[in-house]
Amino acid sequence: MNSKQLNFYSHPQEITTFLDFLLSKNVNISVEPFRTEPFELYQNADFIKSNELFFRIILFKNDELSQNIITEFIDTQNYFLFENSESNIIQFDFPRIRENNTLYRGRFYFKTGYWKGDYFVKKDPEFIKWATNILNGFKKKFLTSKEPFLGYYCTDFVKKLVDNNEVILKQI
Repeated sequence: MNSKQLNFYSHPQEITTFLDFLLSKNVNISVEPFRTEPFELYQNADFIKSNELFFRIILFKNDELSQNIITEFIDTQNYFLFENSESNIIQFDFPRIRENNTLYRGRFYFKTGYWKGDYFVKKDPEFIKWATNILNGFKKKFLTSKEPFLGYYCTDFVKKLVDNNEVILKQI
């Protein structure tokens, strides 16, 4: 496997609590997409209230700011994204509620290596250890059982909403 992933259900109103936890773990936070370089860094969760453009939060170690972070411009959309294969980043797609109170899952995702031509390049073991610790710490602090949540973990808040028929879970 060349990546690690943690899928889960949570409610969008829990995002600021998650970000406060992540910021306490030697994490820089940015967002995707972004319109200009250099990308912006956020020190607290206030950016969520004022920025509806982004669809993904990007996490990287404080000491990774100047190295192993690659961006790419997407001409057709007129914005930048972080290049996931070679960059030492964790993608954090947070859950969204859409029509009919349907809750879509969130996820953490990072690559542990990538192909460069005919050669497989394994990422720095320190990055992999750090990223794995972030996922495991998040899971331990916020997530409960998988059942009956389509095989994914969820927060206690979502479990209560499902038990009260206030949200419908969507697997995508």
